[in-house]
Amino acid sequence: MEGLKSARIMPTNRREPETIMTASSASLATALADAHRQRRQLDAATLSAPASNEAALGVHTAYAQALGAEIGGWKVAVTPGGDVVGAPIFAKLFVADGATVTMPPQGPIGIEVEIALRLKQDLPAKAGGYTRQDILAATGAVMVGIEIVESRIKDFKQAPYSLFVADLMANYGYVPGREIADFAAIPLDKLRCTLKIAGKTVHDAVGGHANGDPLVPAVAFASRPESYLGGLRKGQLVTLGSMCGLIPTNERGLVEAEIEQLGRLTITLV
Repeated sequence: MEGLKSARIMPTNRREPETIMTASSASLATALADAHRQRRQLDAATLSAPASNEAALGVHTAYAQALGAEIGGWKVAVTPGGDVVGAPIFAKLFVADGATVTMPPQGPIGIEVEIALRLKQDLPAKAGGYTRQDILAATGAVMVGIEIVESRIKDFKQAPYSLFVADLMANYGYVPGREIADFAAIPLDKLRCTLKIAGKTVHDAVGGHANGDPLVPAVAFASRPESYLGGLRKGQLVTLGSMCGLIPTNERGLVEAEIEQLGRLTITLV
């Protein structure tokens, strides 16, 4: 996949957690990075799951280092249980609108249609955290995006959630759309999202984000007192979670994603 210009890991005044990488965490990061590089899957039973979602976030640093990856953005989420999680999107995993994507050997692949932000300033640690308006003020543009979901863990939905978090939250690639700088009047929580795969409409609904307001995960993740890999940085993309849920597919052909007022994207699965 063709990578976009990335943001290098830089120091920030957000507090970096002083965690000690345990042998099991280091082993997990190495195993996941190797599986990512080789595009294969691992049995969850053979892996040592992090003790918590917070511990899983700490695996990302060693994961990125093992792949020599730079950070181009983040995917963020608030779980049904209220945990605030996120994962780096490696710069080399961004692909252009209209790109061709090879299906995984194990199949299927997952497609999510999302709203993403392009940051125009850093979001360092801040007493009291951030508000929705703070996040909008730090946003230079919004866009539609397609997340390509492919886990390095077999049957990842049945595995401990902390393994899913450690494995970059199953990110395999991201397709960013045209950036819209004049977005103040766009109701991000009330937009129609459609998805077609190989000519079949598989999703068509207004709204659909798991947290209602797509900005909820960005506010929560930016407000964390700790960060990893430099935190949220100017120029990075922050994707806010699926507007259509996770759509697994074995179909090959054209994938067409659209969110009204934000635009349309395509990729071709082969």
